[in-house]
Amino acid sequence: MSDGEQTVPKNPCEIFSVEGEAEMITEKFSERTLANMEIALERACERSPRELSSHKARKKIAGKILQRARRGEETLTALTDAALAASAGLLKKKPAGGHV
Repeated sequence: MSDGEQTVPKNPCEIFSVEGEAEMITEKFSERTLANMEIALERACERSPRELSSHKARKKIAGKILQRARRGEETLTALTDAALAASAGLLKKKPAGGHV
């Protein structure tokens, strides 16, 4: 697999799982919140698709979205804000090769 290719999880919610944690987020959040989480992730990654296309970058952004949702901030605006802040942080740390 080349650096530019994405690995799409079999379960779309898999990207929101945290390393070492075996929770099923579909049981913890409403369908609306899950949809908001996915939309927020896509909105953040659309801003810089080349730099944020890796699974690793998407996973970091998803982790920040998940943290916000766990605090009860489940609106699309709140989750998108978390995603954009996380993506901005990743872009600041961007390595010379361009991929996070």
